[in-house]
Amino acid sequence: MSARDATSQLSRGSGRAAQKRRTRQALLDAANALLDAGRRPSLDDVAERAEVSRATAYRYFTSSDDLLTDAVIDRSLVPAEVLFPEREGSLLDRVLAVEEATNPLLLADEVAVHVITRVVSEAWLAGGPEDPGARPGRRLPLIAAALAPYADMLGPGRTRRLRDAIALAIGTEAVVTLRDVCELSPEGARETARWAIRSLVAAALAEVEGAAD
Repeated sequence: MSARDATSQLSRGSGRAAQKRRTRQALLDAANALLDAGRRPSLDDVAERAEVSRATAYRYFTSSDDLLTDAVIDRSLVPAEVLFPEREGSLLDRVLAVEEATNPLLLADEVAVHVITRVVSEAWLAGGPEDPGARPGRRLPLIAAALAPYADMLGPGRTRRLRDAIALAIGTEAVVTLRDVCELSPEGARETARWAIRSLVAAALAEVEGAAD
């Protein structure tokens, strides 16, 4: 194969990958547009909205639940570089910014939250504890980005523990617990989540101060 042929093949390969990303994003955008219109779309509905064939849609998503799960996550998670363009801000303010960027959107579409929970639960039941399936832990990188400027001060163990503890107050499971188990209003759910975050951050900082004495 000549260098020109190799370059052409790589170009075609990268072009196909880019086209796949565009098609997948078009399906996600179509699903979100239908959700915003108050519909619970089928995969066929989304394919029609995205102007792709039904067969194409099924190559990317096996069911409407899979698609809606990714669609809700796609719009409910702000990239870390957008949420934290600078390293400024107090530790508490940065963590609260993650809650602000996540929980309100989930609370605005609780049907989708329960779809996500069902899909994840079904994946766990299909594989069991040994092969629970991929769990979309997308909140963790955001929380880690919030803690990053303070990681040296906190230390690796405390940073990890604080990240994991804050994950209990943000995301789909937090919304389900606060709304369904605790029977809080959406406003009450957010107030409680933010109270928990303040308490966790205060406890972590108190540990650092205590260790310095």
